Formats: sequence, C-alpha cells, structure tokens
Amino acid sequence: MKKYEYREFTVETTGILTAKLAETYVNQLNDLGKDGWEFVQALPLARPYGKTGSVTFLMKREVNV
Repeated sequence: MKKYEYREFTVETTGILTAKLAETYVNQLNDLGKDGWEFVQALPLARPYGKTGSVTFLMKREVNV
C-alpha cells in the first residue's frame, strides 16, 4: 500500500487574486514539485464583497518506507 506525507502552506492576499500574484504561487508550486510534492487542492478563505483573504495550498508526496 502506498503511503503519503502531506504539507500545507498559506499565502495572504490583498483581496484580489491577480495574475501576477498567481504566477508567484505557481513558481512556488513548481519548486515543491521538483522535490516530489504534488498539488492536491487550494482552499481560499472568502472575505466580504467577493475578496479573498488567504489561500491554503495542500500538497502530498509518496513516502518510501
């Protein structure tokens, strides 16, 4: 049976997730991918008026036991 370890990281936003800001996250995800981490899900924290407060990224990678 495969075994996994999980990791999360949270980023704060200024209220609107812009393309430039998203590019920074993609670069960070790519760096983690080079270490074997696989992106699982992004969980945005909603704020009033359609703004985003923070985004938590969930990652996993297989553990060789």
